[in-house]
Order: sequence, then structure tokens, then C-alpha cells
Amino acid sequence: MGDPVGSSRLFKRFLHAFFDPLTVAQWRDRSFDIRSLSHLSVEEKGLAEEVLLQHLEQGSTDPRIIAGLRELRSQRAVPALTRRVQSSRGQREVLEPALALWQLAHAQEALSALIEALVGLPDFLGRVDAAISLRYCRCQPAAQALQQALWDEAPLVRYHATNSLLIISAPWREHRESHPLASRIMSDDPQQQEPARTRILALIKKRPLPWGEEGSEKG
Repeated sequence: MGDPVGSSRLFKRFLHAFFDPLTVAQWRDRSFDIRSLSHLSVEEKGLAEEVLLQHLEQGSTDPRIIAGLRELRSQRAVPALTRRVQSSRGQREVLEPALALWQLAHAQEALSALIEALVGLPDFLGRVDAAISLRYCRCQPAAQALQQALWDEAPLVRYHATNSLLIISAPWREHRESHPLASRIMSDDPQQQEPARTRILALIKKRPLPWGEEGSEKG
């Protein structure tokens, strides 16, 4: 994408971060300079929002577009994100717009889409991403879905469901590290899995959570 005439150095940095081609590693790791948005002036943030919205409404699937709008807390993106969620329910592609929609508007439709993905996506990597996304939805429906995922056939789904569940439901603050129980529940041995499950459920038992839209952890 070309630089608008007269744009500042910081705005050009945003354009290059969000619209230059990504390497395979950057696509995989969602690695790009999202912080470039925070350095823009109020006026330039408005222009950045406009540019990102245009790409979202034109159907861009670049993960940077939704991430940027989420970073800008763009309420103007809510209608387009709602349409994206509605058109991609039941597919892995629903995850990013659903998470953004939940964080921006606490939309129950977004939460339902994330839970459906965790329960029903045939691709276990999609279920992994759903389990990770639900750690930002601090509410009882998310916790219940993550509890069910502790019995998922895929070890990585159980692993990430454990971490997300303990983040939102238990007094665990070391979010940057995996909880020890997450590694135990990955075991193929039922005799190792079951004690881990029992311990996880005991940790979250006395932790009340809200039922609905007031339970979003933004970020």
C-alpha cells in the first residue's frame, strides 16, 4: 500500500507494519509491529482506523487488519466484524473476528461462536486456537466449555484448555508460563489425566464467574 502524501514518519511505520508482505514465520506467529499504532497522533489513529476498516469491509483475511482495529478499540468495526462472524460460524476463520467482537462489544454471538469452535471444529489446531481465545472471555459459559475440553481427544487442546480455564477461573497469576497441571493432562495415560482433571476442577470450584457480557478481559 502506498504512503499517503504528507504522512508522518510514524504513520509510514504503521503502513509498512500492517501492509508490507509477511514472511511465512510472521504469518504463523502473528508477528508484526502492532505497537506502531500507539505512537500515532489522534488524527492519524483516525486515518489508520479508516484504512483498516476499508480492508476489513473489502473482505481482507490478513490477521493484521482485525488486530489493528482491536488495538484501536474501533467501535466502527463492530458491524463488519458481526457480519464476518455470521458468515464464518463453524469454520476456523471465525476465531479472530469473534474474539475481536467479544473484546470490542461483549457480543454474545461472538462468545457463542468461540464456544462452538472449541466444541465442534474437526481440526484440532482450530480447537487449540479456540481454547486460547476463550481465556479472554472471563465468564461462566467460557469456563464450562473449557471444562468440557479437558476431555478432548487432542492433548494440545486439553493443554491449552487447562491454561485458559485456570487463567479465568482460578487465582493463578503466572499467565506467561504454562500451569504444571496443563502438562500432566496432556498425558496419554488415563491414570495421569484423571488426577490432573480432578485437581483442576477443585482449583476452580470456588471461583464465581459472571454469566454474560460483563466478563470480558480486554487485551
